[in-house]
Amino acid sequence: MTMSIVKAICAGLFLSTFAMSASAAETAPPAPIEQPKPAVVDARNLTEVVQVLFLANASQLDGVTLALERNPDEALQLFAEDMRRDHLWMQETLAAEAQRHGISLLRDDLTLTSQQVKKNVDVDFEALSQKSPEDFRAAFLRLTVYQHRKILKLYDQIERLNQDAGLKGRITIFRPLIAHEILTAEQL
Repeated sequence: MTMSIVKAICAGLFLSTFAMSASAAETAPPAPIEQPKPAVVDARNLTEVVQVLFLANASQLDGVTLALERNPDEALQLFAEDMRRDHLWMQETLAAEAQRHGISLLRDDLTLTSQQVKKNVDVDFEALSQKSPEDFRAAFLRLTVYQHRKILKLYDQIERLNQDAGLKGRITIFRPLIAHEILTAEQL
């Protein structure tokens, strides 16, 4: 009988501790988003470039999905749907480019720079997802312009430094889509 009293007391202490920690977790403010260090992509390294472009594109798709879920105004909905179409096609194209060169896009196989880029885009996405409904639209458009301009700079470096003609050809096709999305986001 003494053992069951001890068990009951232990169970009670455990449940009250669990309830207190759950209550504290509910009221605690969200942890501040740690600003990642910038990643410098070696445009000569085909593996790194393909992985980074794939990850950046995946981030755009995540942002678009969030924009469509948040149900913004009609103009932003149309823009997000166009972006989704473009970026799904780019993602398929980049995946085929990776396969053609035997480049893995699995998380465990990413270069160190690709891992850093992944952290950076995850931080950007997390910050966007925490925006209030009132601030989301402007934040989504700012982030789109910011990320797309970074991609255009990377395209410039790839065209100058990378030797792969196939990748350069893809970039020639991607560039006007990215530039158009910047212009549209700035106009919205």
